[in-house]
Amino acid sequence: MKAEFIIILLVLSVVLTAVFLPLTKTYKNQSRKFFSGIFAIALFSVFLFLNYTNVSNYNWNKDFEQPDIEKILVELDEHIVENPLDLKALKLAGGAYLAMENYDKAYNYYQRAYRLTLDTDIEVIMGLIESGLMHQAGQFTEDPEILIKQAIQLEPDNPQALWFGGLIALSNQDNDLAIQRWSRLSENPEVSSQMQDSINSQLEQLKLMQSLFEE
Repeated sequence: MKAEFIIILLVLSVVLTAVFLPLTKTYKNQSRKFFSGIFAIALFSVFLFLNYTNVSNYNWNKDFEQPDIEKILVELDEHIVENPLDLKALKLAGGAYLAMENYDKAYNYYQRAYRLTLDTDIEVIMGLIESGLMHQAGQFTEDPEILIKQAIQLEPDNPQALWFGGLIALSNQDNDLAIQRWSRLSENPEVSSQMQDSINSQLEQLKLMQSLFEE
């Protein structure tokens, strides 16, 4: 993960929380929607920083050398040009570019794979969601909420799907849905205790913020 990206997320979350949280009690009746958005950004930043590598679609434990990946990608790109419907190659390219943090190309390949598989391949769906969220533009050609619903329907207890599902719900200012998805994730035995602690902490903050707005 890029150091600049981590720093930006930390600074953004700290600044937004420190500046805007004290104002919620004073202006909650007039600016509820506005502050919900601010809180969503801050929570998204902290949560993404804490847990991204735990749920990333890429296996961070693989022992790849950078030159090896670049060489393979050149060959893979050429293969896909000649075989544009090779699903396995599209998925490999998407995962490799995700590892290289080239989210634009990763999204492009996962999108092409998605058009071949639609709602039947959770690896493709999650790769499409992850690369789309991590891309600086953050723009999807498909609705991310529809994508995450497809993933959860395929695997209701998939940790990655529930985690990204909470983020997407939060970005849509659907706090109840975010709490629902993250609560299921915090109770999942496949999730590490460290990540469960982080999730529970974020759930407490989200519920606290929600109670402030409801007062």
